[in-house]
Amino acid sequence: MAEVEVRVRAAAGGRVRLSVPWLVDGCEAVVHARVADLAGIRAVRVFPRTGHVVAWIESPCRADQLADALREAPHSAKPVRRATNERVLLGVAAFGAAALAKILLHSTPAGRAVMLLLHLGELVHTSRAVTAVSPVAPEPVRPST
Repeated sequence: MAEVEVRVRAAAGGRVRLSVPWLVDGCEAVVHARVADLAGIRAVRVFPRTGHVVAWIESPCRADQLADALREAPHSAKPVRRATNERVLLGVAAFGAAALAKILLHSTPAGRAVMLLLHLGELVHTSRAVTAVSPVAPEPVRPST
């Protein structure tokens, strides 16, 4: 079994978050088996996608004991390089493109004209078109005498 660096990311208020490089899908049972013998463990959650383990501990257990228990990787697990989630990258790219388009369309005269045409087209296709596009203002209602 290979030794890997398990880092304590945060430890406060009886909660410890560890970064465990060898975590992959299906290793949850290995983590639970390793920490089962430690005194003071109340609960453990394993996040294989991010490579983190969160444990809620009581006073007999310390964060370094928990890290030592998880330091040795099982034979079947290899250190995994975490890939960036493609959906997050796609969302950031879409948001950036929309922001850039908005800046360009609102900052140039041609862009403002395009936005005005798009807005007028939207008004024509909605129920607001009668009041918003109509050039004639409605007559005020006069009380009958």
